Amino acid sequence: MDISFTITSLLATGLTQAQIAAEIGCSQPTVSEMASGKAGTVRPSYKIVSGLKRLADRHAVPTDAPGTAKAA
Repeated sequence: MDISFTITSLLATGLTQAQIAAEIGCSQPTVSEMASGKAGTVRPSYKIVSGLKRLADRHAVPTDAPGTAKAA
């Protein structure tokens, strides 16, 4: 999962950073840092990743940028 790409995709659906944060159980500044790639790139918590995955599935947005290889 590309966290920054997933957050950007969720924002494109009209969700706000605050709404994403509330859904995944973190703060809005944390979502902002993850969206910009400043946080969440090294060993993000299970809570964050699973929450983003659930939210992405609910809004039918991709979790990996086009052309990126998925890990096996």
